[in-house]
Formats: sequence, C-alpha cells, structure tokens
Amino acid sequence: MSLGLLGGGGSILTVPALVYWAGLPPLEATYSSLVVVGLTSLSAALQHAFRGHLNLRAALLFAATGIPASFAGSLLSRRIPEKTLLVLFACVMIVAGLAMLLRRQSQPSGEISVARVLSAGIGVGVLTGFFGVGGGFLVVPTLVLFAGLPMADAVGTSVAVIAFNCAGGFAGRFSSAAPIHWIGTLEFSLVAIAGSFAGAFLVSRIPVMMLRRLFAVFVLAVATFMIAREA
Repeated sequence: MSLGLLGGGGSILTVPALVYWAGLPPLEATYSSLVVVGLTSLSAALQHAFRGHLNLRAALLFAATGIPASFAGSLLSRRIPEKTLLVLFACVMIVAGLAMLLRRQSQPSGEISVARVLSAGIGVGVLTGFFGVGGGFLVVPTLVLFAGLPMADAVGTSVAVIAFNCAGGFAGRFSSAAPIHWIGTLEFSLVAIAGSFAGAFLVSRIPVMMLRRLFAVFVLAVATFMIAREA
C-alpha cells in the first residue's frame, strides 16, 4: 500500500519482515527483497501509468545511473558481515524515517535538472543494490525538486525507477551463492502487489502528509527494535 500511495516506504520494511518474521538470513532477505520490491513497484508503476501519472523520460534519466549503481551495490553487500549489514540497514531506516517525518511539502521546480537527477540516481541505486530497498523516500522529493514533477506524477515515476533499480540489483546478485526461497518470495510479492492496487487507488483520496508521518514513526520504531536486537 505504501509503494502505491507514497511511491516508497513499503520496501524499507520488507527486509526486517523477511528476517524477523519469515526467519530468513539477512543476505537472503536482501536478495528476496529485490524480487518483492521490484515486482510490486512494477505493478504500481503500471497502475499509475494507466492513470497518466508516470513520466517515462524522468524515470529513464534516473535509471540511467541507478541501474549500474544498484548492480555495484549488490556486489559490495556480499563482503559485509550479516550482523553489520542489519545494523547499517537500521541506520538507513532511521534516516529515512526522520526525513519522512520532518520533510515539508515540496513544490515542483518546473524544469528538469538532468545533472542532479543523474547524480541522485547513483545514490539511490547503491542503496537499492546494497540493502535491497527501493529508495523511494529519496526518489520522490528528487523528482519533485529536480525533475519539476507534481506530487502525483513523482509517486508514479518513483515506483518505475524502483522497479528498474531492483532489476539491476537482482542481476548483480544472480550469480551469488545466497539462496532464495522462491515460493515464499512470490507469495509475499503477490500480497504486496494487491496492496499496491489499494495504495494507487487511494493516492488522491487521503491526506498523504498525515500518512507519511504515521508511517515514519513506525519505521523509526522498527529500526530501534533492530538495533536493540542486534546489539
């Protein structure tokens, strides 16, 4: 629902859900998360495109640097101890939660800053490949400020970018020795895709700022739990 409604956020909960609820090892969880987030984002992107809220040019600009950066990030994550990976992931969750909680409503700039969009694509791509998250909490404000998109279009374009980046991250781990539980991963994906339909339907019907703040508090609580448990 979060991916469909906010253009991000839901993917950052996929890894802790797979680790602490489904019981997967951290490395396998980040690998499986790329599948779940990628398929769910693709579904949400198609729904937003059908409603006319997807800017393909901006998505391709973002993906031009995001896909190779995601590939590189996925290769780098193999070298990090699993406990360290989870603590680093929790730190990213704290930053994301605070950003969602404190960020004011962004206003469209009116024109695309190609250099800034490409630069942002690198950072988001590395996060996607390394942690198995979509990075929508960074993509949406970047698309509003540097691509000049209205909020509804930024949300639809964000999920397309996330789908592209997840494909790059998955390709980087395809030869990895880490296994993937395909049945459980696809079951998780199907339920998440169903939630994305609900989110895309509600995007123009509920106050998004209020929802973002509530979700941010939840993200911060999960991150605190992860750090306490790993410590």
